[in-house]
Amino acid sequence: MPLLITSPTIATAIATALATAPAPETQWLLPANLFRLVVVGSVIGLTVATLVIVLIWLKEWRQGQVW
Repeated sequence: MPLLITSPTIATAIATALATAPAPETQWLLPANLFRLVVVGSVIGLTVATLVIVLIWLKEWRQGQVW
């Protein structure tokens, strides 16, 4: 159910506050290039770690040591 404001004073005050409120400025910690590098590096790191775990598991599976 939508909020119904019947008092013109409250409606005017809310409209004025919304119209005069400054928009918050977005501040990034990293530039876009560096952020992309961090993301790509993380994905590559996770992929390599997963492949290493799978290779270790395959090696142990061939030796019959998988539990």
